[in-house]
Parts: sequence; C-alpha cells; structure tokens
Amino acid sequence: MKAYKSAILAISIGVFSLSPLIPYNISYAYESQRLKEEAVLDAATELFKSMERKRLEKIWQLISEKSKKEIVELVYKNLLKNNVKSYTKQDIEKDFENGGPIAKAFWDGYLKNFDPKKILDESVWEKVKFEGHDKARIKIKYKKAKLPFYLKMYKEDGKWKVGLIESFGA
Repeated sequence: MKAYKSAILAISIGVFSLSPLIPYNISYAYESQRLKEEAVLDAATELFKSMERKRLEKIWQLISEKSKKEIVELVYKNLLKNNVKSYTKQDIEKDFENGGPIAKAFWDGYLKNFDPKKILDESVWEKVKFEGHDKARIKIKYKKAKLPFYLKMYKEDGKWKVGLIESFGA
C-alpha cells in the first residue's frame, strides 16, 4: 500500500510540475499555426500582386509545378494548332521562366479574363484550412458572389505555391 501511495504521489508531482507548461504549449501551438497560415496567405498575396504589376518571372515562381506543366502543355498545343513547330516544351518553359514573349502573350491574355484586384481588393479571405503538411486551401469570398471559392496551395521545395490552374483553370 505504501508503494501505491508513493507512486500516486510521484505521478501527482509530475503532473502538477508540468501543468505550468500547458499554457506555453498551447500558446506555442497557436503561434506555430498562425505562422503557417501567414506563410500561405503571404504566398497567395504575393502572386496576385505580381499579376497586378505584371511581374511575369515572379508569377512563374509562385505557381505550382502542376500549374506550370499544364500551362506549358496548353501553350504547346496552341502553337502546334497554329502550325508553329519551332518551340519545344522546354523552350516554352524557359520563356516563362525568363518572362519572354510567349509568357507575355499568355499572361496578357490570362489577365484580360482574370482580374487579381478582385481577389486582393474586393474579396474577404476568410480562413486557411490545411490538408496534411503540404496542402492548404484559402477560403475566399468575392463581395458579389453568393458562394466562396477555395484557392488551392501546395508546399513545394519548402515554399508555398498557388495552384492557379488547379483553382481557376486555364
């Protein structure tokens, strides 16, 4: 019985000695979550501001690999359809990386139909929801829309990227 009381006493002392750390751990977890959300929101905001300023090379750096692949594929097929056979997919990708004439033509056309100001200035960014370690969705409500939409984000090479095509299409 004495051993039982000693064990209970030891456990109680252990629990009570750790209890001051509980608020710290909760605070640390909250701060960690806030920093993760901030990183996601910053990456998305940077993309839309880069679109506004037509910083083509930066736009390319801020979108997901899947978006890049789909854009290159779309441009390649359109060039072939117009009998332009002098570009490989690698040439097109390099052009986008460098903000070349193909990239300029694509982004000019894309931004005629997609106004980043509507996302930046006329929408409410409601919350970030994480799906595992490397995926997140930002719930955004445009002021004139009845329903929100979700901006898909992907962590690639340690940085958050916008799933532009995954979220909006080409």
